[in-house]
Amino acid sequence: MRSGKFTPKRARIILVLILLAIVAALGGFYFKQRLFSGKLVIENIAIDSGTSLSLNKMHQTSTRNNVKEWTLDASSARLLKDQNKALMNDVKVVFFTGKAEEVLLESARGTLDTETHDMTFTDSVVVTFTNYTLKTGELHYDKKRHIVYSAVHVTLMDSKSTLEADTMEIDLNNTTIRLGGNVKGRFSETSDFFSGMGGDF
Repeated sequence: MRSGKFTPKRARIILVLILLAIVAALGGFYFKQRLFSGKLVIENIAIDSGTSLSLNKMHQTSTRNNVKEWTLDASSARLLKDQNKALMNDVKVVFFTGKAEEVLLESARGTLDTETHDMTFTDSVVVTFTNYTLKTGELHYDKKRHIVYSAVHVTLMDSKSTLEADTMEIDLNNTTIRLGGNVKGRFSETSDFFSGMGGDF
């Protein structure tokens, strides 16, 4: 039967089919390599080119002469390229005074200079120490002087009295507070507001 003979024409057809199969296989391999090892374009994703590292949690401790000055925790942080800054969320810092007392600071946002360890806190800043609570919109920490200060309105309260001022500075070395600007307060007859801390008003 002629159909069973291996003719040159049939050989060419088989060779062409083999070549097409090889080309298809190579094309599939190339496409797979491009898909999985090449640059992927993902839509609807914002990439911050100024961020070098994002952290889900951040914990840091600062000491001076083997004495702990503060510990810091944040729920998340972004370390910025070439700026030596960490932008933090849900920040909690415990400052230690020269009298081994603890001053707790909490804020929604904060910025840490990763070289100087100076810090700025913003958005619902609350500081608590002994029986006092301080609230303000923005607060700064100067590591070199080990002080916490604010250049905006502050409210200082205990269970019985309230003080308000335009500026404030807490010296963490000797646990004193200085209020400045327009200072006003409301006090109860049994208030011991001034007896529990040193300060200038």
